[in-house]
Amino acid sequence: MALLLQSSAVTGTLVILVIVAIVAAIGGVFYMKYRKGSIELRLSRHNYSPGDMLDGTLVVTPRQDLFVDEVYVELICTAHWDEYYYDDNDQRQRRSRSAEEYRHTHEIARGVSLTSGNEQTFPFDFEVPYEARGLTGGSSHSGGFLSSVMDSGRDRYRYEWSLAARLDMKGLDLTTSENVGIR
Repeated sequence: MALLLQSSAVTGTLVILVIVAIVAAIGGVFYMKYRKGSIELRLSRHNYSPGDMLDGTLVVTPRQDLFVDEVYVELICTAHWDEYYYDDNDQRQRRSRSAEEYRHTHEIARGVSLTSGNEQTFPFDFEVPYEARGLTGGSSHSGGFLSSVMDSGRDRYRYEWSLAARLDMKGLDLTTSENVGIR
């Protein structure tokens, strides 16, 4: 009995140590990113249509000297939907799903040196691709009997668009993102 109690005390201590190590690692990552600096997306507007010019500025405030391999923004579309199914007890269950449907990368700069404390801006503009037209609402599988059978267990798709910015450099990259509307 004493051995069992001692074994569970050791197990409890190990679990606590593992949790503390995970929290410390996550905190360390955030601290290291904070030490590098910050980035902010400033958009001229937040709603666009395919063919519109998406323009804005990426503002970088380094807290230390940095060499950035590449600066870019990405227009990303993620589809969200609910699937319904019946479990072993014939109870209807809902499962939320998501998948990336579209990604367009626009390079802003390469091989940039940033000096600590000197805010630097990177203006950008690119056309919202016409391929985005079909991903603005409704179901992406609309066409005929087979599509209706495939979608029978799903609600309609919801599309979420975002603009993500990244400073690609050695170690941890600096990133930010902002939701945008594509109509």
